[in-house]
Amino acid sequence: MKKITLLVALLITSIGFSQQQEYHLDFEEGTPSGEAANWFTFDNEPAAAEIVDNPDLDGVNATASKVMKVVVGPGNAFYAGVNNKWEDSKFGTWKLDKSVASNLTLSIDVNKNYVGTVGIKMGNNSAGTAFQITDQNVGNTVVDEWQTLTWDLSAIEDGLLSDLSQVVVFVDWTQGAADRAEGSTIFIDNIKFNAEKLTEAPATPIAGTAILPLDFESATTWTDFDGGVVTTETNPYNNADNTSANVGKMVKNAGQPWGGSSLILSSAMDFANNDTFTMKVYAPKVGAKVLLKVENSADANTNFEKEVTMTTANAWETITFDYSTIASANTYDKVVLIFDLGTVGDGSANFTFYMDDITLSSSGVVVPTVALPLDFETATTWREFGGGVVSTETNPFNNADNSSANVGKMVKNAGETYGGSVITLSSAMDFVNNDTFSMKVYAPKANTKVLLKVENSANPATNFEKEVTMSTVNAWETITFDYSTIPAGTYDSVVLIFDLGTMGDGSANYTFYMDDITLTNSATASVSDNDLLNISMYPNPTLDILNISAKTTIKNAAIYNIIGKKVMSLDINKSNESIDVSNLDAGVYLIKYSVNNSVGTAKFIKE
Repeated sequence: MKKITLLVALLITSIGFSQQQEYHLDFEEGTPSGEAANWFTFDNEPAAAEIVDNPDLDGVNATASKVMKVVVGPGNAFYAGVNNKWEDSKFGTWKLDKSVASNLTLSIDVNKNYVGTVGIKMGNNSAGTAFQITDQNVGNTVVDEWQTLTWDLSAIEDGLLSDLSQVVVFVDWTQGAADRAEGSTIFIDNIKFNAEKLTEAPATPIAGTAILPLDFESATTWTDFDGGVVTTETNPYNNADNTSANVGKMVKNAGQPWGGSSLILSSAMDFANNDTFTMKVYAPKVGAKVLLKVENSADANTNFEKEVTMTTANAWETITFDYSTIASANTYDKVVLIFDLGTVGDGSANFTFYMDDITLSSSGVVVPTVALPLDFETATTWREFGGGVVSTETNPFNNADNSSANVGKMVKNAGETYGGSVITLSSAMDFVNNDTFSMKVYAPKANTKVLLKVENSANPATNFEKEVTMSTVNAWETITFDYSTIPAGTYDSVVLIFDLGTMGDGSANYTFYMDDITLTNSATASVSDNDLLNISMYPNPTLDILNISAKTTIKNAAIYNIIGKKVMSLDINKSNESIDVSNLDAGVYLIKYSVNNSVGTAKFIKE
């Protein structure tokens, strides 16, 4: 069995390169690469990646070990593959210094049932793709046998090789070639490259420790502190309040006012869709305090806790912890429990607590999440306040100012001076690289005030807002909000308020429409009016070919899907181009292009 490790530190002894090391993603248990949840397949919905036993002990990989399995087929894009999310930095971060000779190759062991080109890519959270190689077709003719593929990195560009955190494998790059066969399967192992380590990979949860709900029917291993020894015991108080066969038992040692213990979970908790912890507790004293805390192994500053005071003694009581304000975009994989008797002065004796059925669930008001840019082409769910009901509607004012098929509609109820609503995003907003919100609004009154606020669920004191007064009535107007002075923090909710209070219009219903809520960098802000850049684009909608033309040279273009993910990059360098979009899923896309040192965007629909 090969050594179970992610990062084998082969430190280079030459002066100046003491942090250079070999990165070895070997997919073994107990390593970040060995967690299937850290890998994501793309594009056009290939099957999820799996971590499996090596199915073919031959060639360069004849050792029993764990490997990654990816299956794709003809229905998946030519660039389909597998990657880790760069924003999670599950493998840490690193820098490729091309002046170090050992950094100029990357190798992967592969075993595949097809003949095809395997490509590679690395990326980072701030700048996206650092480099991509899809044309080094070296040794890709072997099937059903393990072989090592090696890529030469010496020709990659130098610009974006720091703060790398993502590894991508294009498992069968078919651009310009025949479509792949159904069920094309590749096994991947031993991804190796050398780089300078910038940050460590976060601690990996120990596989099989526990998952939620936690019912103590099987033994778990807790780490105790200050007298918080946890064991699994036969339920000594089996009654109508708790008929479980086994429960958890925590003994608070004499001389300690409280007992604490922690448990690492085998997967991160889902706070995007859940907001409430519950547990059953059997306590020896009324007034005992129970603290439940979750920890983020990647960022201790986002750890979150709530405390509940017991109202019952010597009986099972179900207690609830409100976690609705947790920063849901973070990764929490550890539970800490503290039973506290300090307030009732009982530190001088042993006391025993029992617990059971630790569960994370939804209170029923958790909102489905979305990503920016928000264009309302798919339905979203907002929480309303002050009469701010939001729905997704067919655009009633489809014209040159906004040709979107669907828009958001907010109705300000009669009797309210304003209408407000909030939506939770699927990931935190990037205010490190962006400073400007823009949105299109169709308002029924001139001088309507529009307030856009972002909320930091972990630190509400840093919530930030800006207000803009509309200058147009009964027409689409693009408004912008300057967010350049926002405090650092994790912002994952957007609040919109349409205010007519200054005009005394609280007595009637008014309807506002909105679209294309976008967060950008003002230094590279896009021109929203294609006419300003003399751009034409057709047909729209399109089934396979999208034609784009200009009076001057279009330098380059990129296509983004509805959640803001780049799906295609093009170097054009001429005044017109026919773009093959036949491999894209049906849906709405944005194309971003560069003309005359200006950047423009346009929306098109792929049928």
